[in-house]
Amino acid sequence: MLPSPFLSPILANTPGVRQEQTQQVRSIDGVLKVKFIESEHNLETGDTVFKGQVEATFGPTKIICESLTLNSNTSIGRAEKGVSLIDPEGTLKASSLEFNWLEKTGTAKQVTLTSQHV
Repeated sequence: MLPSPFLSPILANTPGVRQEQTQQVRSIDGVLKVKFIESEHNLETGDTVFKGQVEATFGPTKIICESLTLNSNTSIGRAEKGVSLIDPEGTLKASSLEFNWLEKTGTAKQVTLTSQHV
């Protein structure tokens, strides 16, 4: 029997066979920690797209989504698909969230906010 690295390319396109995906972790600017399943980087634009069970943590704040695009040139991130921002001050759910992780600013669309301090 061949070891799994040899089987992976063969099984990837086989109907009914599901490959297990491993979660990875990457640190961005020493400020942001991103957990994800897969990523792609565009050298021309500086964008890195993280996909699959994405969790981005900076300080006590966590963003959960299915797709997160981070631009290393501008320090701007864009979270999409099932976006939740969880913070000690409250929880925000949105259709999308754009933020600057160095300036700690951001905007969101179609927002629901839950807070115990309001």
